[in-house]
Amino acid sequence: MENVLLIGLGYHARRIYYPVLQELQRKREIGKIYVLDLLGQREAICRYLKEKRVKDYECFWLEKPENDKLNEKTLNWLNDISENIKGVIIATEPLAHLVYAKWALKKGLSILMDKPISTHEGIITDKALGKMLIKDYFDLVAIYKESKKNNPNQIFIIMAQRRFHNAYELMKDKIKEVFQYTNCPVTLVQSFHGDGQWRFPTEIIEQTAHPYNQGYGKCSHSGYHFFDISFWLAEAGYSKDKKPDEFEVTTSFLTPNDFLAQYTFDDYRNNFPDFDKFNKYTKEEFENKTKDYGEIDALSNFVFKKDGRVMTLINVNLCHNGFSQRNWTTAEGRDLYKGNGRVRHEFHYVLQGPFQAINYQSYQSKEVDPNIEKNLY
Repeated sequence: MENVLLIGLGYHARRIYYPVLQELQRKREIGKIYVLDLLGQREAICRYLKEKRVKDYECFWLEKPENDKLNEKTLNWLNDISENIKGVIIATEPLAHLVYAKWALKKGLSILMDKPISTHEGIITDKALGKMLIKDYFDLVAIYKESKKNNPNQIFIIMAQRRFHNAYELMKDKIKEVFQYTNCPVTLVQSFHGDGQWRFPTEIIEQTAHPYNQGYGKCSHSGYHFFDISFWLAEAGYSKDKKPDEFEVTTSFLTPNDFLAQYTFDDYRNNFPDFDKFNKYTKEEFENKTKDYGEIDALSNFVFKKDGRVMTLINVNLCHNGFSQRNWTTAEGRDLYKGNGRVRHEFHYVLQGPFQAINYQSYQSKEVDPNIEKNLY
């Protein structure tokens, strides 16, 4: 049986990856599960593993994040176990994706990695760092191609699970069908996603789950899926003579300081009498600390062209803001992934010229149990 390395066992990995790994382990399709995470998460992770009654596992704890370079102790542990594992799941903070992916590729290991491929601290205010995303991608491609020469079965996949959703697959099939008959590409895509994650001022500064405080935000969080799915759907209506060869993009952001102008400290106090009991920062301190924070909301417009002529217009509207069920002041002790009032909203509208319109809407306030298909809203 092959062993697996899971790098990062936070909310997302506990919800998605570990239950699958544990089931595969139960069926004896995989062996030991190695886990790498931060020392500060040790208590929570050990408690989780104990509750799940996991037996065959081994953990390695980092004293601090290693986003740019692996220290000698970490590297030695990874190298020691690399001969015993077949695949790696990278589910860390996005800043660390690149360093672990490069290590795993060079070891000939297959990878399933969370989105985004990479990001950089302070990217929202630095164009050079934005351009680094392109370099990061091509660097990984080069290492992957070189590694596959000796490991032809090696796989490197980015977790873009919405592509496998039945609704999206149906939408793509319908686009292909109409294109086959009409030769008309997808002419417009409008996509909207709202997390319904209402974060209070202190949380904006201190929260490390899907943070803003490292200079990136929604576009590098769940927003990645909607860039991906919009382009993936449009691609179903392209042929060689209508496939775009260039695109233009413009984006507008809403930052934490903008949000606190929309809904002020005084507004919090009016609606939440105990606000000052949990709030740690004055308005001035908040504005100073968050001036270079990542985006909360983003509105992006893409124009895809072929030989200078517009083929497809795509609008992707991404919001961490949005309707929320939260009516409490502190998030302490709550599951920040799904259990803090989050209400997910999702909408897609696809036009294929005068021939087809597809409208998809989804709303979710509870975690979906696949064994229970009632009382979901």
